[in-house]
Amino acid sequence: MEKFNVAYSTKNIPLPSKNDYLQRLVEKTELFLRRMRWKAYFFLNPTATSSTKETYGFKSTRNPPPIDELKEFEADMLKLIQTTKFKNTNNHFLTVLKDDTEKIRNETKLIIAADKTTNFYRLDPESYNNLLEQNITKSYKKANHSTVQDIHGVNKEIATKLDLGDRIDTTAHKNAFITLKDHKPNFANKQSCRLINRTKSEIGKICKRILDRINNKITRASGLN
Repeated sequence: MEKFNVAYSTKNIPLPSKNDYLQRLVEKTELFLRRMRWKAYFFLNPTATSSTKETYGFKSTRNPPPIDELKEFEADMLKLIQTTKFKNTNNHFLTVLKDDTEKIRNETKLIIAADKTTNFYRLDPESYNNLLEQNITKSYKKANHSTVQDIHGVNKEIATKLDLGDRIDTTAHKNAFITLKDHKPNFANKQSCRLINRTKSEIGKICKRILDRINNKITRASGLN
């Protein structure tokens, strides 16, 4: 393990490629036009009402209907994307960011973030996988595939009962990862880690909304914060 240092904040964003920039521009423009269509639809149709059911913060997947009054505006927005022009920049700091980004992409070792500091460390894949497995087996035990299916089944029942089946996706499987607790004593000889489990069921959002509602009622009734 060796320390990997950068001489600037890791929140700095390097310039994207033209294709990446245009792809993000198209995505954000589509989201913007979708929101505008819904706003225009309810403005032009005051008698139309949206669903009054409890959605627990989950957004609708329905697409808004086409709005004739927005067609020219939407066409002009698309023309802006098609006529986007790029120019070359000559900035030393952006050049450094670009070079460092390329070095990281070509790095043969993994670059792992520290837990509570801004440090990074180089680890070979085998060492990283060993640390990851140790931290997973310390907190979790292996389950059968049927257990996972049972959990998905319960989540589906809850979503169907609350009429949210069209708004909630099946829980996606995401790989866990670790960060290094380099602030711990004797870290050089014994690496301790924090395990981050990214697989979260969206049903948890429903539980949080219900608990927040209960807590707010208790707070108002008791007069306590």
